[in-house]
Amino acid sequence: TVTNDSRSLALPRGCELHPVTDDMALCHPTLKGEESRPGSLALMDAESAWFIRVNHIEDYGIDPQLEKLTISPPGPLLFLNLKAQPNATTLIWEHT
Repeated sequence: TVTNDSRSLALPRGCELHPVTDDMALCHPTLKGEESRPGSLALMDAESAWFIRVNHIEDYGIDPQLEKLTISPPGPLLFLNLKAQPNATTLIWEHT
């Protein structure tokens, strides 16, 4: 880790671990679980698809291409961890 902390995970004898994602997971309603398990939760790694981090953008002009794309997007955008209002322009450098 960044802080050099060590982490351990004890798995009981009858358990197996099958990681499918790292720190960002997507559980969208359109993702379907196994057909044999209706109502199950399905997830995928969000960073391997559409996820874009903006925590490094602290002021206007840091990433003009990304700023332009988010101010005038070709389609609807979903902002996570940004205070965004429906049908409004969200400025990606205005985050805490």
